[in-house]
Amino acid sequence: MLITSGIATRAQIISPVARSANDGLEIKAKTDVRPANHAPRESNDYQWYALPSPTQDNVTETSIAGEGDVLAIFYRKPRPSLNLDEGIVEKWTGSAWLTEAHVTNQCHYPDIDVNGSAMVTTWNDDGNDYGYGTNINGNWVSITGTLLNKQWYPRASMAMGLPYMSFACMYSDGMPSSYYMLHIRSIVGTGDRIELNGGWNVTFTSVGLKTDITGDENAWYCVFSQQEFLYVMKGSVQDGVKEYSDLGDGFRMLNPVARPEIALYQGRPVVAWMENGNTELYVAEWDVDEWKLIGQASLSAGSYSSVRMASSDSGLFVVINSFDSGSEISVNLYDGLDWYALPDVQNQAGSNVSTADIAVHNNDPVVAFTENNLLYVKKYSASSPTRVEDLLSTPKMHCFPNPTHGIIEVTTPESGSYILEIKSLTGQLLHSEIYDGNNKKLDLSSYIEGVYFITLRNEGYIETRKIIKY
Repeated sequence: MLITSGIATRAQIISPVARSANDGLEIKAKTDVRPANHAPRESNDYQWYALPSPTQDNVTETSIAGEGDVLAIFYRKPRPSLNLDEGIVEKWTGSAWLTEAHVTNQCHYPDIDVNGSAMVTTWNDDGNDYGYGTNINGNWVSITGTLLNKQWYPRASMAMGLPYMSFACMYSDGMPSSYYMLHIRSIVGTGDRIELNGGWNVTFTSVGLKTDITGDENAWYCVFSQQEFLYVMKGSVQDGVKEYSDLGDGFRMLNPVARPEIALYQGRPVVAWMENGNTELYVAEWDVDEWKLIGQASLSAGSYSSVRMASSDSGLFVVINSFDSGSEISVNLYDGLDWYALPDVQNQAGSNVSTADIAVHNNDPVVAFTENNLLYVKKYSASSPTRVEDLLSTPKMHCFPNPTHGIIEVTTPESGSYILEIKSLTGQLLHSEIYDGNNKKLDLSSYIEGVYFITLRNEGYIETRKIIKY
């Protein structure tokens, strides 16, 4: 099962009690090759570093995407006085967020994906029409769907160098239908190109309202549900001709599936979904010609709210949001053999978290989430995400005692002129002074309990340490 506690331990892949003979899902064999206390990160310096928040205003939904050194975020910012729900896209510069576009004033269920400098965003407007924005041709272009009926939960992906989207709708080619159908579209600039218009696996049976799409340079992959089964469809271009194929014949566990998600890990599609009233969570990967279960988890109380995935060379990262007496976020890493729990990313246990998403930036996971209507972005890394260069030849800063009740001493092996800053968890600058190196005592007794960051920098050097005030 997936690990949802703060302790890294070996995962157990447990077969369901019974499965339909035609469910198409196999249990992947596991090889015990490493001890139970193996950690996916060898450095004790790995921790969650808070990036400055893109906004201090209230945010209700967010999505984040990354590739290489590119990191972008798309979020919904309500502005009640103007009767607007702004959809804003921002890009991480390495030290701050830079606004790329205000793509919509009616933003629900934002989603974003990136491929180099190209981005694609999707959302629902107030009338449940899809919204779609991209900068594939340089300037941002935003489009609203006109399929004469509601389109549900559009999702975004870059695939084959083009921006794609998936959604469910009751209309196809302008013709009415009483059944929901799968739609895949690619919009380039101001042109609308239908990739798959009204797809079914079982004719005249509604597909689930929630779909998800991902892709690479060769194909797109879309996951959706129909007749309580899970399906994954692949679309590609072979010799100039569009080809569609199903990966497997549909599969499920014991209960109707819900809220499917899809990502690519080591070139293979991986799907996650929920069952049994969203109290059970499953993850499976496509292994040449069959789906194999690689992880599962269940809750004795409450339910899972969402699951999102992203992958890197380190493994598959999964962020899970669940709810019992309050919202709880857990981040898990699958390294191809075992599951591990990363440390808690949430600021306060049981606080109100409306959405959580995960991306990979320079091979490290980045989680964006809204907590008590504030937007937070955190990166799990061995160094501060705002550092400007490698620190192998620079002074090593120490802060002790940590945690502290009041006085904390900052020391460096080398003297010199440094700027010393104290920032809050959200990136707000609380204190700044010139520091001559060696040692400096700071009095934090007037600060409220919580997490703070002390940064020391001068020309060519920057280093940050997380401080806990109790």
